This record gives sequence, structure tokens and C-alpha cells, in this order.
Amino acid sequence: MNKGSDWDMPAPDGIAKIILDKVEAGELDIVPDEMGLGMFNAWKEEPSKLAEMFSNMYHAE
Repeated sequence: MNKGSDWDMPAPDGIAKIILDKVEAGELDIVPDEMGLGMFNAWKEEPSKLAEMFSNMYHAE
């Protein structure tokens, strides 16, 4: 998904464990990494904040 980026991506096996643990705990909203959680929280607070975050990530100079 982020091919060519210099972002430090979490290991797939760690992400899988987080997802399985949250499913077992009955959680419905599962966001297994810090960056995604920040985006999810911004969206829950105000969807336009997520659009602003993406704009800043991809179009900031």
C-alpha cells in the first residue's frame, strides 16, 4: 500500500496478532497501528480533519 515510501511500517505478524486479539475481545473498530489509529481518531472527531491530514501528507511542500 505504501510501496516506495520511507515510512516505518509495522511487521505483518505483529499486526495480525493485534487484529486477532481485538477480534477475540469483541472489538468492532480495529485499527492495528499507530498511524492508522491517529487517522481513525481524526475521522471520528471531524471527517474533514482526515482530508486535511492526507492533503498535508501528499501535497505539502
